[in-house]
Amino acid sequence: MTKKIEVLTFMIIISFVSILVDSANGEPYIPTEDERQAYQDKLDLRDTLTAKQQLASEIKFMDVTCNVNKIPILKLSANSIACVTKDSANILQERMWGVVHKENNSGVGIWECSDRYIFEYSNPKPIESEVIKKFRMTIMEFSLDEVYWKSITLDESSNMSLHLSTMGNFTEKQQDIIIEELTKIKSISSVTREQSGCI
Repeated sequence: MTKKIEVLTFMIIISFVSILVDSANGEPYIPTEDERQAYQDKLDLRDTLTAKQQLASEIKFMDVTCNVNKIPILKLSANSIACVTKDSANILQERMWGVVHKENNSGVGIWECSDRYIFEYSNPKPIESEVIKKFRMTIMEFSLDEVYWKSITLDESSNMSLHLSTMGNFTEKQQDIIIEELTKIKSISSVTREQSGCI
């Protein structure tokens, strides 16, 4: 029964999340049956893997599971998930170390776009964990779990410039809030946003 529920949940997620829109022609990309099965095969192995191993095998953050009596918690300042007891999770959330996803708040809307934020900064270079945590805590105010439970990539593109890449579906007003909050980080002088393909 659990297996059937997992497969059904996976199919629902696929129907809403994994429709990739080619930015060049707007044509949707629907995963093939082989691709769906390949991901389901990964999900079937979760019980034998640690949270770190699940992420390494490209299981989505929201799909990571833990052993009995433990739950996954996303570290706000990094792309990592820890398996902890419920009591420990409550303490870590109170300390703003991490966040657990709410069972009644899963899934996203149909559209979600690839966003890149470009930071210009002066010395000293912004601390990466601080940037990631500020971004996640900002979007948590107006996003579903599926949006902030995503990998965030931070790369140094050139001298005194950083690129933050993630996925999201934000309104223009929300984008303004994100940029305003990120600009508050010490040494960041400006933040601009670029958007590419949507899913």
